[in-house]
Amino acid sequence: QPIEPKKFPVQIAFNLIPQIDVFTDNGYTKEEMKMVWETRKILEDQTIMVNPTAVRV
Repeated sequence: QPIEPKKFPVQIAFNLIPQIDVFTDNGYTKEEMKMVWETRKILEDQTIMVNPTAVRV
């Protein structure tokens, strides 16, 4: 039987929460954007492409 989400934007029963912090204009959350910025900073490459996903476990 399908579960109807009520408190969160997606079903979290039997799942992980696919959202940490608020979404930005580009569709990523702030936490995911931190991963992009830190990767570019550590690797000293502002052109590197990163496609992060942050989930709450």
